[in-house]
Amino acid sequence: MLKIGIISEFNLSNVNYGNRLQALALNMYLNSHFDDVMAVSLYFDDLNDSIRTKRKSILKKIMSKLNYEYNKITNKSSLVTDVKLRLEKFNEFSKNYTVLPSHALTKQELLNSDYDIFISGSDVVWCQIDGVFIKNRFLDFETKKNFRKISYAASFGRDYIPKENIALVKRCIKDYDFVSVREKSSIEMLKKIGIDNVKHVLDPTLILGRAEWEKIEKSPKAKLPLEYIFVYMLGGSKEDRITITNIARNNNLSIITIPNAFGTKSDVDNDFGDFQLNDCSPDEWIWLIHHAKYIITDSFHGVAFSTIFEKPFIVTTRKTTCTEFNNRILDFLNTINQVDKMVDLKNINMLGDLNWDYSSINKILKEKVALSKNFLEKALEK
Repeated sequence: MLKIGIISEFNLSNVNYGNRLQALALNMYLNSHFDDVMAVSLYFDDLNDSIRTKRKSILKKIMSKLNYEYNKITNKSSLVTDVKLRLEKFNEFSKNYTVLPSHALTKQELLNSDYDIFISGSDVVWCQIDGVFIKNRFLDFETKKNFRKISYAASFGRDYIPKENIALVKRCIKDYDFVSVREKSSIEMLKKIGIDNVKHVLDPTLILGRAEWEKIEKSPKAKLPLEYIFVYMLGGSKEDRITITNIARNNNLSIITIPNAFGTKSDVDNDFGDFQLNDCSPDEWIWLIHHAKYIITDSFHGVAFSTIFEKPFIVTTRKTTCTEFNNRILDFLNTINQVDKMVDLKNINMLGDLNWDYSSINKILKEKVALSKNFLEKALEK
């Protein structure tokens, strides 16, 4: 039996829906579609096994910020009750549907492991931070057993590799047996640093069939309207939310939203939405997309699940404190020929005026799903 360790952004301390569902998807697909395979989604108690590529002060600043964000989620946030309940639901969900180790692994346990294959992927597992290079995510370690290295739908998050990391990235990826990325733009970026033969594949959430997701989804306990706009916003402004409220009123629809989606306080979510589901679990999140009349989102996985369930969606641009991450969504919208769905909300009035051609979208996705599955089949051949 092939023993596979999956390393991604996945851990049990965040409340990111896309992160949990991509981990489940690759894990479930490998374990259910391949004979003699046991795939485990690994997580670590010392995930930041990093080497610094800039001066110590920069690394200290970054790690301080990471710890600050973690503490805000776990025990210092003004939303502590809602977030803790949401996190409990997240972790119950992961333990029910994802094959996990019995505990967070230490670095030494990873080095002493006997996995036949390690997979980097998916989500922004290769995201680059100035001054930091996280070795685990590039499989830059040795264990007591020689193992095969594969990346599946690995994402850099943006088209960026810091100059001081280029040599490290190149050395590590050249040591992989099979390399695939989630964004086409990453292929060109890697070519520029001398890495060829990289395949473009779909996010793992898209290689599970709609029927498989329907088996997982769960209706929220709250009494909700039959017709609604599901708004899943990780960023955006107060002005965006006022505009969305006006769109909903013009279309005679209610708004269901998950406030403070990152798990930290966001004042722009105050009083936004007709129904706020603070403690929404991942399986309830899937249900909300499946049963929505329309979806408005700035999330890659919000778009991905909208296409899985053939829902009308529109996308708003999103900025983080460090850079724009919209290329992830734009890449996917280009893949399915729906770039016109990334809109300026101010230009939207009647949602029914837009056109979503799912016969065309599904034809494209069917071909890309086949290519993605074929990549995994070749990579896992004994």
